[in-house]
This record gives sequence, C-alpha cells and structure tokens, in this order.
Amino acid sequence: MLRIRIEKKLKSNRGTSIFFGLLLFMVASILSAVMLSASVTTVKRVESDKKVEQNYLTCSSAAKLLRDEIVNTSITYYRSTVIRVQGTGGMVEQDTPEAERWKSNPKNTSISTEFAQSLQDYVQTFAERSSVSSNTLKRTYNISVPTAEGTELRQTFVPVTANCIIQEAKSGNGYDITIKLSTGATADDCQIVVYLTGAVNEKFDTINDPNKGTTTTTVNKTYTWTATDFIYGDQERTSEAGT
Repeated sequence: MLRIRIEKKLKSNRGTSIFFGLLLFMVASILSAVMLSASVTTVKRVESDKKVEQNYLTCSSAAKLLRDEIVNTSITYYRSTVIRVQGTGGMVEQDTPEAERWKSNPKNTSISTEFAQSLQDYVQTFAERSSVSSNTLKRTYNISVPTAEGTELRQTFVPVTANCIIQEAKSGNGYDITIKLSTGATADDCQIVVYLTGAVNEKFDTINDPNKGTTTTTVNKTYTWTATDFIYGDQERTSEAGT
C-alpha cells in the first residue's frame, strides 16, 4: 500500500512534490548556513582568545622581567673634592683624580651587564640634566621574545614596547620610574603599567689634612627602587593609596 502511494507521488504532475522538495532544500540550506556561520565564529573566537592569552603572557613576562631587574640593580654615584688652602690664605677647590664616577651594581649574576649599564646611563642622564630641562626623561625600548629555531611558535610572539619615564620621586628622595608596556593597540593586545618608587642613600665624608692644608670632601649616593604597582591597563593609579 505504501509502495503504491509513493509511486503515485513520484508520477504526480500537480507540482506539490516539487514545492515540498524546494521547501525542504531551502530549510536545509538555511540550517547549513547557520551552522557554518556558528562554526566560523567559534573558530575566530578561539583564535582571538589564543592571541589575547599569548599577548597577555608575553607582556606580563616582559613587565615582570624589567621590574625584577630594576629592583635588583642599584646605581651609585661618587664625587670627591679637595679644598686647598693657599699661602696667602685663599682657598682653591679642585677635583681629585677620578673624582666623579657612576657605577651599576647588580645584586645577582642573572642580571645582564647590558641592562645594568642601560639603567645606569638612564639615571645618569637624568641626574646630569640642565636646570632648564624637562623634569622627566622618557625613553622607549622594544623587547623581543626569542623562540626556538624551527618551531611553529617562532612567528607568533609579538614584540613588546616599553615606554619608560623617570622623574623626581614623589617622596622627594631619589627617582621614580614608570614603565608602560604594550603589545599593540587593538582589542586583543595587552597593556601593563609598572611603577617603581625610588630612594637614594647619601653619605658625606670630610677629611682634613693640616700638613698639606687640604680638606677632602666625598659624596656617595646609592639609588635603589621598590616595585609598588603592577596594573593591567594603560593608566597609572591616581590614588595615593596605590603608591
């Protein structure tokens, strides 16, 4: 009986079968398009999430590396001056040999000498700026993340841009450093602000030599930093509680 009815439908010339067939085809096409669109969206979301996570890990690793290396490096300044009494009673001030010098002092061997030297140059340049110069000194560094040769990840790590600002410490003692790191400016990129509070330990010493008629004055300054803020975003904390 069912067979006879199917044969009648197949031989029918009324067009009903064609209509329902086209309708079924249209429904199938719509469902296929929706499923394909959902699949593409899912793939894009997974790819975007992967990129966001990777940018976050890259940026945060660079931020922590810079923070730790600055905290574990001190910069020293030394100056020695001699005041000599002249025979007529006058006094002449002059520098001693190697009277002024700067030096970087890493606390452990894991800190590269290149980084320590760069930090010393940064601090020294700011300390020796002229009185009419800006009260901040900005520098930009590009940090690349090396990967193993021949791996698929070789081209996936984006470079991190570190915008550094050094200025007089808010406490009035030493120099504060602010580092703004970024992997880019899109929604998938990561921005981090690292704030380091600076301090300086100053020591003064005076030695009198009556036989030579001289007074030698030495100044030793040691600049150090403490990490006080690590913020995900591109803005510094504005409240005093954050620093």
